[in-house]
Amino acid sequence: TDEADRDRVSAKGYTFGYIGSVIMQMIGFGLVIFAGDNSDKAQLALKITFLLVGIWWVGWAQIPFKRLPISSQKDRQTKKNVLSNGFHELKLVWDQMIHMPVLKRFLTAFFFYSMGVQTVMLVAIDFGIKILKLPNDRLIITAVIIQLVAIAGALGMSRLSEKFGNIRILILTVLLWIGVCITGYFITTELHFYILASLVG
Repeated sequence: TDEADRDRVSAKGYTFGYIGSVIMQMIGFGLVIFAGDNSDKAQLALKITFLLVGIWWVGWAQIPFKRLPISSQKDRQTKKNVLSNGFHELKLVWDQMIHMPVLKRFLTAFFFYSMGVQTVMLVAIDFGIKILKLPNDRLIITAVIIQLVAIAGALGMSRLSEKFGNIRILILTVLLWIGVCITGYFITTELHFYILASLVG
């Protein structure tokens, strides 16, 4: 897409992704609730949910498979070995990156940022179970809250980026995450947990 439209298109992609996540989570949530306290049924509900997620991905993947342009026959012939071609592409990117110090710094910072976000997500679930003693259905509700708020968050951040620029909004996002991490240390109630989940979204 044109450079001027990239933020808008990116936000729309994230928004549709979050909407899809919420739909699948609600289906999985319904199956788990339907299973009740029966452990065999609960196990089956989880297996069916995983199967449905796979079918969901395969189904929606048909749109880009059908709509995206197919590379030329010449390109396809030069890319027969998928594994070695992937490493070749990585080498090309690496060769470009070492001559672009700003990109190198950004990717290094993004790696640590991303690991931090993933750690918070994983530890939050553990915290909800072990410290706040939240049952599974409440944790599922929390996950749905995060996804629903993220729909508005993706659109909101896109609009803010258009107005104030990507760098300022990235800085704002990092500051927000710092605030979430510090606040997380002090939470003691289920309500605090939900409020923090909304901020994460």
